[in-house]
Amino acid sequence: MWSLGTHPLEEPIRRDVVQRFLQVEIDSKEVLSYDVLLDHVHPPSQIRDKGFAKPPGPSQRGARRVTKAVV
Repeated sequence: MWSLGTHPLEEPIRRDVVQRFLQVEIDSKEVLSYDVLLDHVHPPSQIRDKGFAKPPGPSQRGARRVTKAVV
């Protein structure tokens, strides 16, 4: 209900009964559906992309290697 002709009807209802929390403007009635209204009232949460997973650490390293001569 958003036009100049609905203002005399809308004003007493808003003042006495209903608070308007969200206003949705549509171009055609074919666009308006339950799912569209539900998405406006309760927008879907954004799921963050985790990117890439941390690579696994090295597997067993094998026998210990001596790099310096023991004195």
